Amino acid sequence: MDFSQALTDYPVIITEGAIIERLKRECNFELDPYVANAGYIYNPAQKQKMKNMYKQYIYATCVKSLPIVLFTPTWRASLERIRQAQILDRDVNLDCFRFLSEIRDEYEHYAEKIFIGGLIGCKGDAYNPEEALSAAEAEIFHSYQIERLICAGVNFLIAETLPSVSEALGIAKAMAVFDKPYILGFVIRDNGTLLDSTPLHKAIALIDEEVDCQPVGYVVNCVHPITFKKALTNPINSSLRIERIIGLLGNTSTKSPEELDNAVNLEFEEPQAWAEEMLNVKNEFGIKIIGGCCGTNHHHIQSLVVQLAMHDLEIRKAVADDSKVLTQISFMSKRYWNYPEQYFEIWKDELTITPSYIQNNIVYLAERDGQVLGYFSLVQVDEGFWLEHIFIMPKCIGKGIGSKLIATLKSKCKELKIDKVNILSDPNAKGFYDKLGACYLGESPSNIEGRTVSIYEFNV
Repeated sequence: MDFSQALTDYPVIITEGAIIERLKRECNFELDPYVANAGYIYNPAQKQKMKNMYKQYIYATCVKSLPIVLFTPTWRASLERIRQAQILDRDVNLDCFRFLSEIRDEYEHYAEKIFIGGLIGCKGDAYNPEEALSAAEAEIFHSYQIERLICAGVNFLIAETLPSVSEALGIAKAMAVFDKPYILGFVIRDNGTLLDSTPLHKAIALIDEEVDCQPVGYVVNCVHPITFKKALTNPINSSLRIERIIGLLGNTSTKSPEELDNAVNLEFEEPQAWAEEMLNVKNEFGIKIIGGCCGTNHHHIQSLVVQLAMHDLEIRKAVADDSKVLTQISFMSKRYWNYPEQYFEIWKDELTITPSYIQNNIVYLAERDGQVLGYFSLVQVDEGFWLEHIFIMPKCIGKGIGSKLIATLKSKCKELKIDKVNILSDPNAKGFYDKLGACYLGESPSNIEGRTVSIYEFNV
């Protein structure tokens, strides 16, 4: 499928996460001072490590059959840098494309959803706009690499981490010569400007007006989704031109580009939190391409895929006819922890959800495509309100459904003016409630001799 058509047909396209930064952080590989990781394809050990990373990203998306973009490891593979690295005898850009193409070919039918973007970067320091080329200089400087990537067979072209509108314009003019979709990617500040202080919407307007064949869109990369939101909502960018932004390749730190460039240690954000923030900006700004940059790995992309699936999740009030499936989930979820079968005879009554139980208590369930995946029940007794049950289908444990149900619980409690919920927790659920910020109060004897259950208080 043509990449332009993919942008039209698919509601979302995922990209890889970090590659260069992971090779340094996880493998302790030293990047070539000129071509960074482009030369790794000629070293068997380095090539294999890089291949493993790309395949991790593919696996994260193929399980849900989502389209993915991989970028050739050519961010620093300009003709000048290839010459400085003394590898002019090799067609580096072509070889880097073939490296990814061979990986894609391993995936048979899913291969049609793997798109390869020919990646280039600015000539100098991506965080120093003073090193940026003029438009005329950039058009000449980048033309060799762009032509080699086109001849190699990439699906589209992309320039990333551009700090200056002048060099971006020259790159656009060099790319526009070819009949191939292309994207320009800026690094920006939270005040809504490029690093050269050009407002984002003005940079887009200038390029769109100056080139004969416009980019299919623009992306922002190497900034945190919170920074992205601040930039796009800044009054300086109150322009329809911002609708030309179609993607974000987010990193895991809210620090400024300069702070990140000088940082000794990487700032890491938990995958689920990062994915939620990425999807928040996707939904708010209608962007279609989302993926990772510095600080991310395959776990972040997996969380992104999971969170996308969560958006297809429906939370609704349970009805009497749901009693049978909720009972099944109760037992299946409890059996997940390998309790002795004799325990289930003791728990039989409390795990059985009846139509009258649903009618007399607050019970909500999560379902996707008509399949119930989990539920919670809130009951009122003399001591107050208690979260009596929250059970998830075993195959869905750890995939964010519990958090979605808890969010619904909070919403219902606020609606009913319930400010506090008590919980009798299974020992295996301790980590879940700790993560939610529930306050541990102590232990209480279980209805099974020799066992206790944890008591928590959850302030809504």
